[in-house]
Order: sequence, then C-alpha cells, then structure tokens
Amino acid sequence: MSRELAEKLHRIYCAETGLEIPLRMGRDRAWFEWMRAGNTAQDLVMVIRFLKKGIARQARNLGCLRFKNLIEQVDYFDEELAMAKKAASQRPMAPRTVQETQVVGDIRRTVERQVMPEPEAKSELVKKVFADFRSQMRGPSGRAA
Repeated sequence: MSRELAEKLHRIYCAETGLEIPLRMGRDRAWFEWMRAGNTAQDLVMVIRFLKKGIARQARNLGCLRFKNLIEQVDYFDEELAMAKKAASQRPMAPRTVQETQVVGDIRRTVERQVMPEPEAKSELVKKVFADFRSQMRGPSGRAA
C-alpha cells in the first residue's frame, strides 16, 4: 500500500465529494487503514455517489461525507458500502413496453405502450419484500433484534 495510492484515493475523494481538504499525516494513516480493510477506489466512488443521492433526497446530511466519518471510521464505511451494494442490486426494472398499431379511419400508426404487471404479481413482490425485511430484522439468530 503505497503513498501514491493514498494520494490517488484522496484526489478521488476530494473530486467526488467536492471537499478540498489537504492530505496530512493523520489522513494519510487513515487511507492506509481504509485500504488495509480491503476497500477499493470503486467502493469509494460507489459509496460517495450513494450518499450524495441520499443527500439530494434529504434523507442524509452533508456530514455523512466528512472524511472522519467516511474514511477514518472503517466500520462505518463498510456499513455504507453494504447499503450501497444492496440499493444497486434492488434498482427497479424499467417497465416493459409493447408496440401496438392503432387504426383510426385510414390512418395507421404504431405506438409504444407500457405494460403494467398483474396485481397478483405485485402482491407477490410486496410479500417477498416484507419477508426479506423481516428476515433482516431477525438477524442471524432468527429472533427479532
């Protein structure tokens, strides 16, 4: 783990967050600990962008991007990374579309229409989401946390 890699990560952090902070000895050490935990530049970008989306939705505040919160607290970063990965894997699929031909008199045109899922399929999805949530709340022991 080199000083050059720490400098590169710090430049990425500053560019992604918009926070221009100097890379001093304490921050240098924090980057080495962060890298030693197995984190990558891709992880850093994913988490920062995830947090910025939360800030834009007003679900988070700017403090979540602070260096001491995000990099110096490696456990905090691990949690944020897990949430970012989970959110990325659960992105809603784009609605399915079909093309239809409409005829009015002697005018024909092709239009694209969104196909909504059947209500039964929606209720099954809702059941699955709640079941996943309940199992997460129970934790590994199987009991409610």
